Amino acid sequence: VLAGAQNYMRERKDECSFVSLRDVERAMRVMLWFYSNIRHFEPKQEISMQKNIPVSPFMDIDEQIDFLYYFREDYSNNDLIENSLLEENFSSCSSSHETPDPYLRSFIHGIDYISYSLIISLSICYRARLQERDVFDKSMIHLFRYPLTQIDDYTVIHAEVNRRQQVILNEMILRPNIAKNAALRENVFMMFVCIELKIPLFVIGKPGSSKSLAKSIISNSMQGIRCPDGSILQNFKQIQIMSYQCSQLSTADGIIG
Repeated sequence: VLAGAQNYMRERKDECSFVSLRDVERAMRVMLWFYSNIRHFEPKQEISMQKNIPVSPFMDIDEQIDFLYYFREDYSNNDLIENSLLEENFSSCSSSHETPDPYLRSFIHGIDYISYSLIISLSICYRARLQERDVFDKSMIHLFRYPLTQIDDYTVIHAEVNRRQQVILNEMILRPNIAKNAALRENVFMMFVCIELKIPLFVIGKPGSSKSLAKSIISNSMQGIRCPDGSILQNFKQIQIMSYQCSQLSTADGIIG
C-alpha cells in the first residue's frame, strides 16, 4: 500500500511528486502511533464496544512492526500462535488491561485495526497534500487486499478520516460562534498528530482558511493532565506555543534558539 502511495505521488505534476523513503518511515510511525492510541479516537458512545489494543507501549517501533506482522500473517492458524511470545511482549503491561487479542481482529465499522490505522496514516502523510483526493482514494482502495480488510467503496476513506477528525475537534475548547467546518477540522487534526509525533508541518492556505484559528485552538486545548476530567486530551502532550517571525535574515539556529 505504501509503495502504491509513493508511486501515485511521484506521478503528480506539481510539488506533491517529491517523496522519499522519509515519507515511508513517517507513514509507519503515524500508523503505529494511531494503532496504539486508536481507542482514544473513538466517539465516546462507541468506546465500550471496542477491545483493548494489543500493542505494548513498552515495545520500540521495530518490535511493534515485527509483532503486528507476525500475527497478521498467522492469525488464521491457532497452532502458530506461541503463548511464550505473547507473555514476553505483554509481561510489562498493566494487569488492569484485558487479555490481548492475538489475532488483531477487532473492527471499527467493518475495518480491522491495522487497516484502519493505515488509512489514517495515508491521509496524514499523503492525502492531505493533494487537492484531488477522490482520485487518490480510488487508487488506494484497490491495494487493500488480504491480509488487510478489503475496501470496495472509495468514499469509506473520506468518511472515516472525517470521523476521526471530528472526534478530536469535539474535544477542543471552542467558542460558541466557531463553525466546525472541514478546513478547521483538518487543520486541528493535522496539528494535533504532528505535535504528538514531532513531525514538521507547514499549514498553507488563503486568508480565512482557519490556519491561525486552528493554532489558537490547539494551544488552548492541548494541556495534558490539566484538561477537563473525561477529556481524551489528558492522555496526550501538554504544549506551549512559541511564535517566530521569519525574515530574509532568519536562520535555522535562530528558529531553534
